[in-house]
Amino acid sequence: MNIKEKLGSHSGNHAPVPAGNREEMSFFGLDMLLLVRIAVSIILFCCSLILTMDDSLHMLLMLACFLVCGYDVILQGISHLFQQRYLDENLMMAIAALAAFAINAYYEGAAVMLVYQVGSLARQYAVSRTRETVRPAEYRPGMARLLENGTETLVDAAQIQEGNILSIHSGERVEADGVVLEGSSALDMSPITGEGRTIKAEPGSPVYAGAFNIRAPLTVRVTAPADESVYPRTLRTAQQESDVLSQEETMVQRIAHVYAPFALGISILIALILLIVTPSTVADAVHRALVLLIVTCPCTFLLSIPLCYYAGQGGAMRGGVYIRDVGVMDALSRAAVALFDKDRVLTAGKYRIVSVKSDRLDPNILLKVAAHAGCNSTLPAAQSVVEAYEGIIDHSIIEQFHQYDEGVVAVIDGLTIAMGTRRFLAEQGVAVTDEDDGSVCVCIALEGQYAGRISLSETVREGASSVVLELDAVGCESVMLTADSQEKAKSIADAVGIREFYSQCMPIDAMARIRELKERFPANSVLFIGDANADGGALSAADVGIAFNGLRSGSSLAGVDVAIMADAPEKAAEAVSAARLARGIVRQNLIIAGAVKGLLLLMALLGVSFQLWFASFIDVAAGLFCILNANRAAGSREKL
Repeated sequence: MNIKEKLGSHSGNHAPVPAGNREEMSFFGLDMLLLVRIAVSIILFCCSLILTMDDSLHMLLMLACFLVCGYDVILQGISHLFQQRYLDENLMMAIAALAAFAINAYYEGAAVMLVYQVGSLARQYAVSRTRETVRPAEYRPGMARLLENGTETLVDAAQIQEGNILSIHSGERVEADGVVLEGSSALDMSPITGEGRTIKAEPGSPVYAGAFNIRAPLTVRVTAPADESVYPRTLRTAQQESDVLSQEETMVQRIAHVYAPFALGISILIALILLIVTPSTVADAVHRALVLLIVTCPCTFLLSIPLCYYAGQGGAMRGGVYIRDVGVMDALSRAAVALFDKDRVLTAGKYRIVSVKSDRLDPNILLKVAAHAGCNSTLPAAQSVVEAYEGIIDHSIIEQFHQYDEGVVAVIDGLTIAMGTRRFLAEQGVAVTDEDDGSVCVCIALEGQYAGRISLSETVREGASSVVLELDAVGCESVMLTADSQEKAKSIADAVGIREFYSQCMPIDAMARIRELKERFPANSVLFIGDANADGGALSAADVGIAFNGLRSGSSLAGVDVAIMADAPEKAAEAVSAARLARGIVRQNLIIAGAVKGLLLLMALLGVSFQLWFASFIDVAAGLFCILNANRAAGSREKL
């Protein structure tokens, strides 16, 4: 194996298939013992039909066929009856088959169990193939180049520790989160975010496990081991099997626990009524009752429900949206309202300059002074001023620089410049003479004297309007929270198309608003869309917390229901659409299975005669159709 094969090439699946999956696929996802038992049972069944023998030997061969094929069905049904106190479909099938033997319908009893077990095997295969189809590419650490004393050593990425130095060549995968020390390149983020986009990689910029280096070699210092890097950890969490049942599955199981004994009682009652009011023989009455018992078996309903949500979850994950479990999928599908944090989701602290006013300086000079004073600042308003300045910033004249919460103080070419909010200048002993109109502005003072202000207006994040429109299209209202004044809040809300908003809200107010919305929509879900690092409380309080820019959020994603790995909050609407698609397919399957069972039940009640194995076969076929139909939920990944 050459070095490229060890490190993984940039094509197809981005990670090798785990050994456990290869073993499963070698058996086609089937229970091999059950397959052998079915084969033996078929041989016994055929011998009994073909060979000439007396009735007793015929019965023994059919009984042997029944026991070899279905002993586990009987044991499982009895176990559920005595340990979990409910009558399941296994015991219902066993009762139907044994009752068939009791009325001398030997081959029907054996055939019922054969069809049931062949159906179980077919469902196993269909479920296995569905899981393989919708399963996102799994992440397994590969090989990495450890750089020590200028020498590269190929090591297992699982051995990488924080602080190690890695060399990542062009075409190789990044095996652990880190920071670029040397080199300049671009990273393909599509394995993580689900979209074809690249980001720059240069000294000081972060790199993420799962991305591919596509241009030039990089030297990277590891900030998190491979297993603890953001993408592998998020993927691992989302792929864990969930014990949370969707609303429909819980409902069907609850009904099945009551419905199964009720169906058994009704079947017995039907047999008694036929014996009393019709000239039917005991064998005919019992036979018709057994048909009813098989038709009413609830197994067709149960299997496809979680599979629909699993398929939808897998489709979303391929699009860079990581949904924790099928319970969250179900809650997403019932979303009634989405609460937005304006400053982090809709505007993200982006500003544009509206005007520059000064009674002492030319506006262009004031803008130049402000740009030099704020060129080293991380405050959003100061950065917007620097971006708006079209001239060249001379860093050599910047003698001192200090940043505070609401402003900066700099000494430039011997002049002391204070720049920030009105309150910040007041703290510096500067009287701002302009009237406060409530707008966002950067006030500037030279040598302790007010010089003028730069008025700013927030800009709406790209994609903010589309997420509101798409949520509205799927029946989910949008609500905005902000600490801004009523006028500023209304301006942003109108720009993105939000009708309901709350102004002058502190972070703690988000919790109260979420509680109010839950009371307004008790039967539906309340979503909160925000930043995992800053909105942790609100994300946890909502029915579904959706965090975007998951790579930046790191360990804060641990308590998040839905993680959007890209800086793209608009994918929240696509996640809701994917969940609604899965829920719609669940309902389709319930209607299809119910219609098939209803038709067979009506035919049996009207006296249409068909054998037990045929009723079982139709029931199994309906179940397989529902499983295959569940695959359509995975098509949601095309939207994401």
